[in-house]
Parts: sequence; structure tokens; C-alpha cells
Amino acid sequence: MRDFPGETDGRLKVCGEEFLLKTAIANLLQNAIDYSPSGSTIRVRMEPRDSGGENSVALMIQNDGPS
Repeated sequence: MRDFPGETDGRLKVCGEEFLLKTAIANLLQNAIDYSPSGSTIRVRMEPRDSGGENSVALMIQNDGPS
């Protein structure tokens, strides 16, 4: 686990349309739930990325469903 640069309390600031971001993340999570075998684990993580001098974050949602 890594800390995000410039964030002392572990929180991230995300710029974007709140409704659209919430909808996109909810859809990804629901898809992971729908296509995972019963009793399996869904893993969610965020990683800091440096893309051309700008800080960004990668959100990963992984399940054990069919690929």
C-alpha cells in the first residue's frame, strides 16, 4: 500500500462530474457482483499514477467471473 503524494490523511481529490463518476463506479461494481460466482471476492483498489507530469489515480475492480 502506498500513500498518495500531497495527501496526509489518505484522502484523494477527484475532479469530474460527481453524478457521472458515481454512476460509472456503481455500474462497474454492480457488473462485478452480477458476474462473480456466489461467495467469491471482489477486490477494489486505487493506485497513484504519474501520467506526463500530472498526478492521476487508477481505479481497479477485479472479480472472479468469466473473462
